[in-house]
Amino acid sequence: MDYNDLFKELYGSSAWSDIKEQFKKDFKACRSRNDVVKVHNKYIPYMFMGRAFNTVLRKITDFRNEIKECDTKLSDYALELVFSYGDEDRTKGLYGVRAKRTKKALIEKNKGERKEITFKAVQKLVKTLKERIDNNNFKEITHKAQTVEQVKAYHLAILLGLATGRRQVELLKTFSISTKKGKPYFKGIVKKGSSDTEEYEGTIIFITTQEAKKYLNELRKILDVSDLDNKAINQKYNAMFNKALVKYSSEIIGIDLKFHDLRKIYAESAYTLTDTNMDRDLFYKEVLKQKVEPTTATNYMDFSIK
Repeated sequence: MDYNDLFKELYGSSAWSDIKEQFKKDFKACRSRNDVVKVHNKYIPYMFMGRAFNTVLRKITDFRNEIKECDTKLSDYALELVFSYGDEDRTKGLYGVRAKRTKKALIEKNKGERKEITFKAVQKLVKTLKERIDNNNFKEITHKAQTVEQVKAYHLAILLGLATGRRQVELLKTFSISTKKGKPYFKGIVKKGSSDTEEYEGTIIFITTQEAKKYLNELRKILDVSDLDNKAINQKYNAMFNKALVKYSSEIIGIDLKFHDLRKIYAESAYTLTDTNMDRDLFYKEVLKQKVEPTTATNYMDFSIK
């Protein structure tokens, strides 16, 4: 069957540019939820017929983007139910199937080998996180049991972990950034033998120092842990942050990470981005602010970035 001919019969054209305008007109004319269902049913053939799985997902995304742009009183209903395709939690419907397939393929590809993450994948993750934060675009990935602010906090923490290499408890409570002669300085490093008042020249990657300060302030406004000690913070947020990290990064990175792994990714990424002749082991020790022997810093890296 020539599906282009079918689309021409159904919609008068097989070109997305024409169908998009027709869909927007139809959707804006909806006055009830039943109208939304009728419009949805009208365009099902164009989304699904004669298309590969990934192409179907792209077409669904195209329609969802048009619904967002229309921004009518029925847009939320359309996005959350009629055009959600499987579940209100967007990790479980058709998109969830794709994520699982992608993840499985990557795991099988690297099975039996040392874990490797591509630097390109790390950059893509950073870009994805930053775009969502800067555009405050979390509705699409916010489950009904969550708030948009919670999801934003996860994104802020992950991005800051990748950009500064700091631990979860540091980002939530003790860590601060200052600037001296154009260079970032870190304070509030949680490690043996140091105090919160000690200050170190730091390294920030992927984002600017000003952005790092801004994102850190936003994170602290959403998650106020001033009444908790470090142990209580870790007990409350460890599992929560690790689950969020897997949810928002595994499809891009290719393996499941824990929040502590972000320090490893940060160290290797910083070494890749920094023009230095320093011994790799010493560089890791310095950039992570570790009081350990260089060999220990090397062992700390149980996967590599290529």
